[in-house]
Amino acid sequence: MGRTHSEIYGFVGWSVTFAILFLYFVYSFVPETWLHQIGITYYPDKYWATSVPAFLCMIWMAGFFLNYFYLHYSAYPLDDIRCIQDEKTNYLKREHVMVGAFAPESSSSNKNSSPKLDTQDEIILDEYPTVPIVRDIPLDIVNELLFEN
Repeated sequence: MGRTHSEIYGFVGWSVTFAILFLYFVYSFVPETWLHQIGITYYPDKYWATSVPAFLCMIWMAGFFLNYFYLHYSAYPLDDIRCIQDEKTNYLKREHVMVGAFAPESSSSNKNSSPKLDTQDEIILDEYPTVPIVRDIPLDIVNELLFEN
């Protein structure tokens, strides 16, 4: 089995990230005299070792707050009908509303029974219902079922 490109890129990205982090820690914690002794004399001021990460952290936190406030600003009011229905609403028809358990009565009496198999070892699907298509229930049906009006 050969290696995929994503594995190689992931390893190279991981390695480069830790190399940059190591160089950052060396730059920020090693005294300037030691850096001068090994011949490194051209580098930014140590002030930037703390100000850039602090600045990036503040931008990251501000992004969270701005996103939070933008989502609240762009949301509909709670009494707006668009909170209940919109152009993507796919209503369930009244004749398809079932109250109670979804399992058939034959399987609800014995929950530990295994599905019946026919001669080709295939499950007989007539006794086990399939998952219905997801639909929105109209508000009048919800009120009728919940409050029995």
